[in-house]
Amino acid sequence: MLTELGQFDEADVELQHARTLAPDNYAVAFRLGKLREKQQQFDAAISSYREAEAQSEHAAPVCEALALAELANSDAEAALDTFARGLQRTPTDTNLLRHAADLRYEMGDPDAFSHYDAALSDGPSQAVHADYVSRLLTARRTEDAERQLQRFEAEFGRIPAWLSLAVQLHYARGDYEEMLDLLARVPADNHGLMIWKAQALLACGDAAAAQALTIDLVKKNPRDQFLLALLSTCYRLNDPEAYADLVDYDNLLICAELSTPAGFGSLASFNAALRETLQEFHVTQTNPMSQSVVGGTQTPGNILERPHPVIVALKQAYLDTLSRELGPALYKNIRDDHPVSVGKGHGIKFDTAWSIWVTEGGYHRTHVHTKGWYSSAYYVSLPAELKRTDVPEQEGALALGRPGLDTPEPLEAERVVTPAEGLLALFPSYFWHGTLPFHSADARVTVAFDAVPAP
Repeated sequence: MLTELGQFDEADVELQHARTLAPDNYAVAFRLGKLREKQQQFDAAISSYREAEAQSEHAAPVCEALALAELANSDAEAALDTFARGLQRTPTDTNLLRHAADLRYEMGDPDAFSHYDAALSDGPSQAVHADYVSRLLTARRTEDAERQLQRFEAEFGRIPAWLSLAVQLHYARGDYEEMLDLLARVPADNHGLMIWKAQALLACGDAAAAQALTIDLVKKNPRDQFLLALLSTCYRLNDPEAYADLVDYDNLLICAELSTPAGFGSLASFNAALRETLQEFHVTQTNPMSQSVVGGTQTPGNILERPHPVIVALKQAYLDTLSRELGPALYKNIRDDHPVSVGKGHGIKFDTAWSIWVTEGGYHRTHVHTKGWYSSAYYVSLPAELKRTDVPEQEGALALGRPGLDTPEPLEAERVVTPAEGLLALFPSYFWHGTLPFHSADARVTVAFDAVPAP
């Protein structure tokens, strides 16, 4: 409890005392690991977690925490080994299965899902099988997902978990009418399935019905960024005035130069140091399964929690820039009940942050950030090809407005931000955004964050 409250010194005293009284108690070592991780002392956290693993019969939570700490410490191979050890002892733990599959996928393992097959070979498990189908859908392996969902139905019937997965599979295949048939008798208070129903209605061309349903959903969850994005697409097709108010590019899309961090003679010298630092943190081989980037890698965890002095300087530069750009002037031209106005009168904290390292042909699929308020793209380093004056204007650009949803006719991007080193692009987290491919053997390096109002 003291650790979660941020009272680290007090927690340390209590845990060291407990360790003296019960030196073989795995829970004490585990909590010490959690404390050291909160203190960003990853080597010490890993040591405590390993001690807890040796003392405990509860392998799953300990191995999960240890592997994630190893990954945050840029040791992907150790994390893979730890996940494997945990699954040897608890082969049906869905958290371990999910993390292991995700990391193996990012490391380029063509057999990334084999732990699921091994777990199911020992007997049916509703939770494991449902999670398996979900991960296959996330990886866009639609045919494999369909086969596994058929096995799931044969084992467990058309239970609620099957219905949720079947709806997602139909959407992935473009079978929108079949989705609506499945959802016809689902009660309106099933929030998750109602979101899928709204997407199916939109894809079938009934923007008015999708809009009415989404408005009801937003009323119950007004800060849900995906719902706001879904509503924006309904408005774009059905209510241009409401769309212009919600997706107000002129007032809400901000492009600014990052404040130069203290201790650096120029922003260019800081970016050079930042690029070198970030290269150490990109330890995987390919894009994450469940993220938007294609043809690149993404750093694990919240990069702004790393104690490296260059990252500390970046975090402060972000705060300095946001205090300038997201201050009182932001709210002058938007109504008080606008979704962005929830930040008025509050400070800013970073919910999460990450770096993307993309090379030849890489890009981001159109997406939104479901847990943010304001999201970003900071351009650390660009290939020489993107700095030339004769490069096509939109190559490698940030494109906003193209929905990541199926619509009867494609909706194109409405605003394009041309990348430049030192540029920080800021936009509400519900703005649809992606990037366009570029041609270069060199990397485009960015750091992005999701900011939320501080309490």
